[in-house]
Amino acid sequence: TVSGSTVSIFGERDTDQAGFTLRSTITFTRDLTLQLYGQVFLAKGHYDNYRRVDGIPLDFPPTDYIGNPNFNHTMMNSNVVLRWEYLPGSTLFFVWSQSRGDEMENYFRSFGDDFSETFQTPPANVILLKASYYLGL
Repeated sequence: TVSGSTVSIFGERDTDQAGFTLRSTITFTRDLTLQLYGQVFLAKGHYDNYRRVDGIPLDFPPTDYIGNPNFNHTMMNSNVVLRWEYLPGSTLFFVWSQSRGDEMENYFRSFGDDFSETFQTPPANVILLKASYYLGL
């Protein structure tokens, strides 16, 4: 806000991102499997060369911006599913799901530091048990 009016500020954005996904299924027997899934996603952006919208016809003169719109997001999701078909058509699922995520403003950290920091972030864990039973009518 400049002199009581709202001003639109634009900037050039430099972004980097990396993602890693692993998926596997281990089959113990025809009726018992373990499914594993893991994903790490890293994304960061840096803004520079700020300009403001000025008047009509539109002009974009350079301007100073005091805030820090830079971002650095890290995220990790994993799932482990144990599936047991205890009777034909009837299945028991045991699921463990974990999520980690963090938001920082420091764009200039290396991806290696971001990757290791992802595993230092406190997790949110969910454990589920689902049972289905086939009724042959």
